[in-house]
Amino acid sequence: MKRSHQTTLLAAIILILAAATLPAQPNWVVTPSDYQYTMTATCVAVFDCVESGDTNDMVAAFINGELRGVQRLDTDYEGRKFAFMIVYDNEFSGNQITFKLYDASADTVFEALDSIGFVENGNAGDVDAPFRVRTDDAIDTILLSRDSIPEYAVAGDTAATITALDEQQNTLVMTWDFVQDSLGPDNHYFSITGNALVLNEDVDPAAKGYYRIHLLGTTYGGCTSDWELLLPVAGPGVSNLNGPVSGDTGEVVLYPNPASHMLHLACINPVDMLRIYDAGGRLVYTTGDLSVSHSLDVSGWTPQIYFVVCQTDKANYSQKLIVRH
Repeated sequence: MKRSHQTTLLAAIILILAAATLPAQPNWVVTPSDYQYTMTATCVAVFDCVESGDTNDMVAAFINGELRGVQRLDTDYEGRKFAFMIVYDNEFSGNQITFKLYDASADTVFEALDSIGFVENGNAGDVDAPFRVRTDDAIDTILLSRDSIPEYAVAGDTAATITALDEQQNTLVMTWDFVQDSLGPDNHYFSITGNALVLNEDVDPAAKGYYRIHLLGTTYGGCTSDWELLLPVAGPGVSNLNGPVSGDTGEVVLYPNPASHMLHLACINPVDMLRIYDAGGRLVYTTGDLSVSHSLDVSGWTPQIYFVVCQTDKANYSQKLIVRH
C-alpha cells in the first residue's frame, strides 16, 4: 500500500508540473448549429511583422464581441502555415468581423488590426494571397524630403529627412540605422540624427554624381525593414559619368505617382532615351522608342523608389517615381 501511495503521489506531481508548463490556451469554442450563415477565410497570422510558422498559434473571429470562428495554423502549404477558418453569423451580410491572435510561444492573446465584412458564402483570401491577420502594421514605404542633394551642399547640411509609412499610409515613429554592406557603399558620407540624413563631407559633384546608402528602419513595436536608396547630386555642373542625374525635374511628368499598375510619363522636350533606375542605381528599364510620352506597366515591379531619366540633346532630366502595391 505504501508503494502504491508513493506512486500515486509521484504521478500527481508529474501531472501538476506538466500542466504548469503547458500554454494556457484561450477557451475559444463555437457552436455552428447556433448560426444560419457562413463564410470562409484563408488566414496567416503575423506577429510583430513576422508571419507565424507555429501550428499552435490560433486565429479567432468575432462579431460584436462574440466569438464566431476559430482555427489553428494547422495547414501547411509550400512551407507556410494557414488557418482555414469558417466564420458564422445570423445576418446574411453587413456585420463587421474583427480578429484576435493567440501566440502560443508567448502564451498571449493579441487584438488584431484587421477586419472584414461578413458576406454569406463569401471568402477572404486564398493560399496565393491569404488574408493577413496582424498585430502591427508593417513598414510599407519610405519617402525622402528631397529627390537629390544640391551640388553646393556642405558637411553638416541635412541631405534629406526620412518619413516612413505603414500599410495604411499612416506615418510611423521610427529609429534609423545604416546597414553596412555592399548595398550601402556610401553610408560613411552621412550620419543619422533622428530622421535626418546629415552630410559628413562637402559634396564634390565632379567626383561623385550620386550616393548609394542602405538603411534599416525599426518601429516602436519592433518591426524592421531595410531600404536601398539612391540620392543623385543635382545641379548644372554635375557630370553624368557616375550615373543618373537630377536636373530640372519640371521636364519630366509622371502620373500617377505613386504608381501601382500603369505608369504614364512624359518629357516636356523630345527625348533620345528614357531610362529607369532602381534605388540601388541599377538600370531596370530603357527605351529609345518614344516621342514625348510613354506608358509602362509597373504592376510586377518591386515597391520602392525609382528614378526616371529622360535624355535629350541638351541635358538629362530626372524625376523620382514611387511604386507601391
